[in-house]
Amino acid sequence: MLFFALVMAYALLQTATLRMFDESLDKLPMSSQVVGGSMETLCVRVHRPTEPLSLVVTLKLEQGQLSMLLNTRVNKGLYNCLPFEVPSVMLETVAILGVPLTGYKDSMSKETKILITPSNIITIIQTDKPIYKPGQKVQFRVVSLTSSFGMYNQKYQTVEIQDPNSNCIAQWLDLSTVSGMLDLSHPTTAEAPLGRYIITVWNEKGAQTSTGFNLKEYGLPKFEVTVSLHNVTILDTEVTLRVCGK
Repeated sequence: MLFFALVMAYALLQTATLRMFDESLDKLPMSSQVVGGSMETLCVRVHRPTEPLSLVVTLKLEQGQLSMLLNTRVNKGLYNCLPFEVPSVMLETVAILGVPLTGYKDSMSKETKILITPSNIITIIQTDKPIYKPGQKVQFRVVSLTSSFGMYNQKYQTVEIQDPNSNCIAQWLDLSTVSGMLDLSHPTTAEAPLGRYIITVWNEKGAQTSTGFNLKEYGLPKFEVTVSLHNVTILDTEVTLRVCGK
């Protein structure tokens, strides 16, 4: 979590000076490290301003790409935590979090450098069960995670399902994750060939991940349990049972 404690010394106290405002800003953390594509939370606090203020928070990459994370008016103080997605990068990139604060007469700003590192992406494919009968719907989820197991949003170029004869029977193109996940489904037919089916996904970098499920006729397991008990009276302190299962 990135935390900016904007203690507005200049706006707080009638006796405060511009120099005091500068000193309070200098106490902000000057660097942090985040993973590209991950979700982070930015917390901003403005403490008891004596006049309405305009607060803007921006994130600017070295290449010039600018994102506005917050743009609000502050009248009676503010403590706000907002989630945002860190831009994906191919190489380590320095970004700048800018926090300009503007009042009626004066304006101040603070910039904090953040190192964005490329993410080592983990893709997991989950089906709702390992075995299906012909005619049942296969529901599956593609989960995209960072190396620290945070949700990672990306676009998958291709998602496809192959039958036991290696025929492509379903395909999705250019799907973007929502909160790091894709939820998909595929209905099978009563005449679908039995055997092992393979789900394969290719992410935006062309990396491939696969998993499988089985399609076969099956029934619920059946068993029988027999309990034999000899005559028992209320005076008996011990009872012998015979249990047989098959």
